[in-house]
Formats: sequence, C-alpha cells, structure tokens
Amino acid sequence: TATPIVIGWKELGYLTTVQYTLQTAVAVERERPWPLPPERVVMLAVGNVQAGIDMTKIDEEDVEIRGRRVKVTLPFPEVTSVEILPDETQIFDTEKGIFFSNYEGLETEALSKARRELEGWAVNRMEILEQAQKFARLQLTDFLRKLGFEEVEITFKNPRSR
Repeated sequence: TATPIVIGWKELGYLTTVQYTLQTAVAVERERPWPLPPERVVMLAVGNVQAGIDMTKIDEEDVEIRGRRVKVTLPFPEVTSVEILPDETQIFDTEKGIFFSNYEGLETEALSKARRELEGWAVNRMEILEQAQKFARLQLTDFLRKLGFEEVEITFKNPRSR
C-alpha cells in the first residue's frame, strides 16, 4: 500500500460559521479542426461553499479589554472554501471525438469552471456573508462569555475596507 507523503502544510485561521450546498450547470466546449464538431461536456456540479472570518486579519488594536468588558472588531466575513462534491456531480452530455481528440482534461476544466461559478455566486450574495457575520457574532460572544467576560461587544470592519 502507498504511504501518504506530506508535501506541504499551512496554518489556517478561519472561523467558518456557515456552509451552503449549491449546484450549477456548466458547459465547456473545445473547437476541433474543420469539419469535426466541437468536443463538449455539460455538467451539473454540486458543491459546498463555506463562509466565515479570517481570524489572522485581526490586529492588536481590534481587541479592547477593560476588566470584564471586551470589544472585538472583526474583519468582514468572506468565502473561506469551495469544494465540489464529486459523488453528487453529474455529467449530462458529452461530445467526444474519436479522431484528433482534444477531450483530455475537459471534465477537469468543467469542474474548475463550476468551482469559480459557485464562488462568484457566493461572493456576490450578501445574505451569505451576513449570515456568516451573524453566526460569528453569536459563537464568539458565547466563547468570550465562557472565558469570564460579562460584557461582550462584537463589531465588524466595513466590507469595502477589505
């Protein structure tokens, strides 16, 4: 059996507070030499889009502690990850050439396009980021109260100042 090898790692500082499962239909087409028809794939891709707070963007001046009172200013929520779910993603139509085929990688290209579409949709939907903000406030308030703070104020930086 093969032994996994670590090829890299990085520290993450995300507080992921909301996850949406979305789907999108994508079509990718490649032209072939005339008179051959183009090769194409049509796919219904399903993916999870997560949003939350990048905690590494919190600066020292974003946290004020006065006795049992704490005020934290968080960065505005952002999309933290997009994952295509291969078991739920379906290919509906393909057009492959037998001769002079350039089909290799077409499905990978369609998956990449689907991922970009899901991320773009989520970034432009303020309600997703607002819901991530709401749950971040609730979770951090609860956590800070458990640490002993009696008054907790959570605010967010302006989304345009990202």
